[in-house]
Amino acid sequence: MNLRLIGLSAIALLFTGTALAQAPVQTRGGGIQGQATNSTWKIGPDGIAHFAALDPTTVIGGQNLGDIMAQVNAAVAGVQNAVTKDLVNNPNGVAGLNAAGSMAEPVAAGPLLGGAAIPSVRLGLDPQAVDPTTKQPFLFGGNSDVYLGGYPQPNLAGSPLGYWAAFPVNLIVGGSPSGPYNAGCSLCVYTDASFQNKLVAALSGDDYSGGYVSSGFDVAAFFASAGTQNARLALPVASYTKNTVVLSTALTPDQLLHVKQGMFISTNSLVPGRGPTVIGDAQLPVKDYYAGIVQSVSSDGLTITVYGWAATGTQSAGDVPSTTSLESYYWQNYTTPYVFIGAPTKMFGRNTYMTYDGSRTGDTGQPATSSVRQFEGEEMDFNTSNADKTPDHSVSFHGWTLGGSNMNPNILTSESYGLLLADSLPNYLEIADACGSNAIDSGGYHLPGGCMLGTALNNKAEAFEYNLFANGNNMHWGMWLNRETDASSGWTTTSLNLGGNVDGTKGSLGSSGSAIARLVWGYQGNTGGLDVVTNTGADALRVTNDRITVPGVQVNGTIYYYPTSGSAVQAHIASDANGILYLQSDNGGHIQIEGDGAATGNFTASSLISTSTSYFRANAYFQAGTTSQAHIGADSGGNLYFQTDNGGHMKFNTATDFAAPVTGTTITGGNIMATAWGSTFNGLIATDNIIVQTGKSLDLQGTDTAGGTQPNSAYVTNNKGWVAVADYNSAGQNGYTGFADTAEGYASLPATAPTGARAFCTDCYSTANTNKTLGISVNFNGTKWVDALGYAPGH
Repeated sequence: MNLRLIGLSAIALLFTGTALAQAPVQTRGGGIQGQATNSTWKIGPDGIAHFAALDPTTVIGGQNLGDIMAQVNAAVAGVQNAVTKDLVNNPNGVAGLNAAGSMAEPVAAGPLLGGAAIPSVRLGLDPQAVDPTTKQPFLFGGNSDVYLGGYPQPNLAGSPLGYWAAFPVNLIVGGSPSGPYNAGCSLCVYTDASFQNKLVAALSGDDYSGGYVSSGFDVAAFFASAGTQNARLALPVASYTKNTVVLSTALTPDQLLHVKQGMFISTNSLVPGRGPTVIGDAQLPVKDYYAGIVQSVSSDGLTITVYGWAATGTQSAGDVPSTTSLESYYWQNYTTPYVFIGAPTKMFGRNTYMTYDGSRTGDTGQPATSSVRQFEGEEMDFNTSNADKTPDHSVSFHGWTLGGSNMNPNILTSESYGLLLADSLPNYLEIADACGSNAIDSGGYHLPGGCMLGTALNNKAEAFEYNLFANGNNMHWGMWLNRETDASSGWTTTSLNLGGNVDGTKGSLGSSGSAIARLVWGYQGNTGGLDVVTNTGADALRVTNDRITVPGVQVNGTIYYYPTSGSAVQAHIASDANGILYLQSDNGGHIQIEGDGAATGNFTASSLISTSTSYFRANAYFQAGTTSQAHIGADSGGNLYFQTDNGGHMKFNTATDFAAPVTGTTITGGNIMATAWGSTFNGLIATDNIIVQTGKSLDLQGTDTAGGTQPNSAYVTNNKGWVAVADYNSAGQNGYTGFADTAEGYASLPATAPTGARAFCTDCYSTANTNKTLGISVNFNGTKWVDALGYAPGH
């Protein structure tokens, strides 16, 4: 019978109606015994005795009436809080408890479906059990989890999720952080389960119990604490098999709450072939111990079964962890075998995983079930309003801050970073900056927002800047634009500068500190060209569209020139101690001037070839030593002079010493005039033939053999040579033609000579001359020397 009805009936029995004073009544069961004062009563139509007043000492059924009333009052109070069994674990009821005081079933809260509530909010209870509602394996979480939404609705009609359809729910947290530590966050998340005992949020984190007031009342909508998370349990080991570990001591009921299917379990047993010297991910030693995933725990709490033991990142192959060969890098300071339950190896503060599935948007040919084609990893907006009268620089905003308190940076691996932009993206970093703001501002690099260059002379717009430090000096280096012409615009009056300054102001390249040399494109009207401007502002080198101009250049040492990279052939320019410049070919070559060449001073060369016109504004001197020299000059009439300055002569050697107009041994120009009329020519020596072309002449002008008064006579001495000589008198008229042969003895005549060659034999006589007069002319007839009659001369 319902307890609530029992209580009400008792009350009705005792207190219904009024009664007159009557004589005592004895019930068949002993009934009411004894009478109290003013205990009037009467029998009512219902056959029940009704008392006007009862004495608490009246005995009913062997008990005082006062004791009965106390029990009835307690029963009534209990009935008011009682829950009937049909309300336990049923809709509109309550969750039942097991013998341990825990909930026997998950709490279900949600809309009704078929008379039952959909558990859109579910609290788990049994760490050892697989979710009885979802029936999913361990990777979806066990019954120690809390679910918000996701209650399965398999094969929901019209849902693209098909079998995996589930009822959704949103989580809305409305908070008002108003104090330090955990009172400072609307949502506080900790990765350490002991946070209620020892961890607090790092918000306004100063101990206020002694009256200290924090420098800032910092609060957060969301706070997360993630760090060096401890293992749930560290347990000594008795032995291993290929898929179990036998503990030295059985797990207690409290410890069992920390072990569930799907948890990490690690050993300190060394994997053969691994150790702290084998480097793996993040430049750290590879995990060199056996590990696994918990599958179940035996009923006696001694044995934990795993899905298999293996080194991290490998497939289990039936290995049995050792109890004697122990790992010493990750699990330090253990001398006996241990297992560690729920011990992670890498901690993420936050890990957002986003996926685009083309099969859902129709890319693979089937009807689309999703229209999501835009993804934002995260967006942080900072907005201002009603700020028209807000003073400048009176509000601070920081977006992402990567910081902390790293007391010893050396503990970090060299690949550690604050921000990594990875994967294959068209743009890794996009900054929508504005003029007057800084896109990037670090200790070593400054990237100002893009600004339009002003039109005033020397107005500047900086592109980027590196800040370097050298023993107390701050060096700034970067690029900036400069307006080269006042009141102008466009790129033709803009220069691009690459340089910097020392001890200047960040963001003020080209206008602060001590200047250093810079490269300038478009400097002072050199549109499209390049200039090297020194730290004093001098234009040291200018490159235009057709030439390089060096206003002043100084070379200390020798300049070498090679025709191709790695070539052994070279030439160089150098200066000796006296300041004399040398243009030298180092491999037997010569100096060659292509195109027009001009020399305004003396020009000395051991070999000079010009393939085009060369101009000399003064004499060109040729020196064999320090004093002996010759030079080439020209008079005002355009006559060319070849002059020896030390009594020498002009000598034509083989063609290897000369280029055009001398080709081989042939002079291809017009007449060669040794001197002008009335001048003196010291001598002309040809070591090979001098050939005069048809219709041309070779005029040798000088004095006669006797040194007489005929200024235009010719005298030729030609050893073993044959030259026709034409003499002109002073009036320019043809005088006489003659030959002057070389005089020599018969023994000196050559054994062979050109046919018709003639010589004067000083000790020869004609055999037809009976007087044997010595000294006759002889001719070579092609075979031998003969006299005028064709006889061999006597001698």
